[in-house]
Amino acid sequence: MKKLINIFLKSIIIIVIITGINQNKVQAQTGVNIGFTNGNYMFWKGYQGVANGTASLVSGWTVYNDPATVYWQGSPCFVINTPTSAAFDFTVPTLRRVPTMWGYTHSSQINNNQNNKNCSKLSYDIDITPLNCLLTFNYAMVLESPGHTGYANPTFRIEVRTLSGSNEGALVNPCATFEQTGTNNPMPAGWGTFSGGIWQDWRQVAMNLSAYEGNRVRVIIIMTDCEPTGHWSYGYVTAKVGPAELTVNACGNGDTIAIIEAPSGFKKYEWISSPTAFNDAAAQYAIRQTDPFATHQYFAVKLTSPNSGSTPACEAFIKATVQSMKPIPEFDTVLDCALKVDFVDETVLGAGYNSIADTLEYTWDFGDGNTAYYNSFTAINTNRNPSHTYAAAGPYHVKLTVKDEDCVNIIEKDIVVPSTPDFTVKDSMICIGSQMTVVASNNTIPGTTYEWRESSNETDPVIFSGPAYTATFNTDKTLWVTASAPNTACKRTKPVIISVQQFPNITIHGDTMICIGQPATLTAIDSSGVTKEMQWSFNMPSNPPVITNPSPSPTTTFSPTTNTTIYLIAKTSQGCMNWKSVNIYVTDPSVFASKYKVCPKDKVTLNGVGGVTYSWSANPADPTLTTDTLADPVDVYPEETTIYAMNGYGPSGCYTQRTVRIDVVPKPEAKITYSPEYVDVDNPILSLKDDSKYSATSKWDISDGTTSTQRSFTHRFNDVSGKEISVFLTTYNEIGTHCFDTASITLPIELFSVWVPSAITPDGDGQNDKFFFFSLNKLEDLLVLTLGDFLIKDLETLEYTTKLVLLIL
Repeated sequence: MKKLINIFLKSIIIIVIITGINQNKVQAQTGVNIGFTNGNYMFWKGYQGVANGTASLVSGWTVYNDPATVYWQGSPCFVINTPTSAAFDFTVPTLRRVPTMWGYTHSSQINNNQNNKNCSKLSYDIDITPLNCLLTFNYAMVLESPGHTGYANPTFRIEVRTLSGSNEGALVNPCATFEQTGTNNPMPAGWGTFSGGIWQDWRQVAMNLSAYEGNRVRVIIIMTDCEPTGHWSYGYVTAKVGPAELTVNACGNGDTIAIIEAPSGFKKYEWISSPTAFNDAAAQYAIRQTDPFATHQYFAVKLTSPNSGSTPACEAFIKATVQSMKPIPEFDTVLDCALKVDFVDETVLGAGYNSIADTLEYTWDFGDGNTAYYNSFTAINTNRNPSHTYAAAGPYHVKLTVKDEDCVNIIEKDIVVPSTPDFTVKDSMICIGSQMTVVASNNTIPGTTYEWRESSNETDPVIFSGPAYTATFNTDKTLWVTASAPNTACKRTKPVIISVQQFPNITIHGDTMICIGQPATLTAIDSSGVTKEMQWSFNMPSNPPVITNPSPSPTTTFSPTTNTTIYLIAKTSQGCMNWKSVNIYVTDPSVFASKYKVCPKDKVTLNGVGGVTYSWSANPADPTLTTDTLADPVDVYPEETTIYAMNGYGPSGCYTQRTVRIDVVPKPEAKITYSPEYVDVDNPILSLKDDSKYSATSKWDISDGTTSTQRSFTHRFNDVSGKEISVFLTTYNEIGTHCFDTASITLPIELFSVWVPSAITPDGDGQNDKFFFFSLNKLEDLLVLTLGDFLIKDLETLEYTTKLVLLIL
């Protein structure tokens, strides 16, 4: 398709305003407020003078930094206008004070409708740059027509002059001036009339000042009353600046219509084109006027402004470039070997892309049924550089569609998502010093190789190659496993943590020395804090230990009857096992004595064994027993049978009581029982008996030399020639030896006889009157048998006891 160039006519109005600006601040600008858009006279200067009726118009000027402060005959000489503040002129009701039809919002009135030779002037200094080299004036005026000659009439003038410092130089262009006097003879072409004068509706003049880039120029606008004092004039001005170049966007490639729109309001427009860019030489524009439009991208338009009198019309050239908005899609991919692809936008946007005004759209088709969309008005880079994770490795056809406004372009690429090995490696915990095999498993890519390192840095040494690594671990360790797929650069590295668990560090606290009958309470404490299970046992653990009946508590209580060893098995969460044992010493004291049966006050040594120290008590009390607690034996001297109680103390202070009975056997009380009480020579037999109290054994010694140990016996004396015999008894209690008593008897040896009278004379003469008998033996029994009335009863004189039987015939 051919490019269609439409030309639109637009008016340009220049408005100049300066308000409240100090002299030292009114300086050259780049066009700021040249159209009075600030609502004041910033960067403008105001002047006032007296009309002199010559071409110089005035003889001298008074300068005002703020034109709003200049008045003539009570009326302001400069007024800022807006469409709302004062839409139409007060003299010509159809004249707009602001040329809104060309897009202006402000203008300035210059001079007023007061006569008396007043002259008003505005000036604006501007530094010319490529951005403001196209200067456009807009002006309108109302002049009374008194019919005077030349500059004696009310006059309007516009000039653009060069500046050297503060000195005004020549016109920047022969056309850079416009003036009109208030004469209606002849009537200026295109003017209107009112009662007493003429008026000019809004006109536009443009100048291309690119030749003055880097220099300063001054815009001058003058309005004067008539010199004879009777008539007035005033007008309206505004202005704008801009680049002398137009840019038109098109999609390019002959598929769209490009419309180049020049500023409106000029007298004449002439268009030319070129396949290459224009420079600023006017000849170059003229040479190319005959080039066909259809094949070109670069254009220019010559704008011809209205002229006044003999002043040539201003011609301004504006370059126009038709630039392509069509994007050139491009993207790159970054593969991370984990099925994720980062798409990097490398699209080249058209020269006409406007990041503020244009809507830029991206549509991604990832080739697996998934898409992503980006819109510059609703997102900031979201999905412009998308990341996409594919479900599987393999080839995919990716399409990117980029749209800038109505310009659309597409790029399609085939990408290959590489296979990346994935595997499982499990963190583990083992017992310190144990050997373990760590396995990288569940990889589905055949031919994958593995490297094991002790850091994540792939430049560090490889400690093992292969899927299974075996080692003995004494400390916690992190290993890094890198799996590399065959024939690709894709690899995956994963860490695996091998935690080493200490064996339980068990200490057993409690009573290890107790007394018989007391309970032993033991508590296991694990300073390592890793124990999860315990078992108390009286049997030595196997190797390795085995817990078959876990104890519910770390504390156990039992009552041993003898020295005992108890074992504790401790197990961690990882099965690390350890065992400890503790010996329980049972204090089971016993007591013994050097003698258990003694005579009164015999020494007895009491001994305690199995304890550390001993204390004693006696029942009944024994004053010879010490009250001290001693480790040594003690001696006692009991006088009667006594039970001694011993408290045997263990190392912990506990004690057990034991008793011992010491029987005290009384000393014998010697007593000899014998019969008869003499030794009868006729029958010298003597019966002897040890009738001693508390006696157990006897020892007899008889004066005839006979000895005996019989408790009782009968002894016959062979020699009775003496007067008496002696018997000695030593009697012993059951203790024997030193615990004895003695007794002895001496018996007479008797020849037994009784004298009995053969006759008596009982005549009362006191002689031989009674019957009696006489014996030297002591008679005990007497049996008297009487015949008749013969009876003997008086035995008082008998001295010996024996039996006497008298038979009296």
